[in-house]
Amino acid sequence: MSLKQNEHGVWCVRKKVPEKLAAATAQILANGKPRQSWLQRSLKTKDRRQAKRLAPPVLMEFDRVLAEADEPELAI
Repeated sequence: MSLKQNEHGVWCVRKKVPEKLAAATAQILANGKPRQSWLQRSLKTKDRRQAKRLAPPVLMEFDRVLAEADEPELAI
């Protein structure tokens, strides 16, 4: 699990996007970027224990996005 604190002490979870999926991931997220290198989301807590509890569902969502990006019809 990749947990890290931001500059304000709030815990975030992040996952590296594989190089071959960077363009397709950006297209799925529709964020206006040509490539997406990282998936990151704030867990909105400064408590490490609570962050560890909140992180798994977010990581499952990241895995869903990456699986969708890996589908052949979306690959760029």
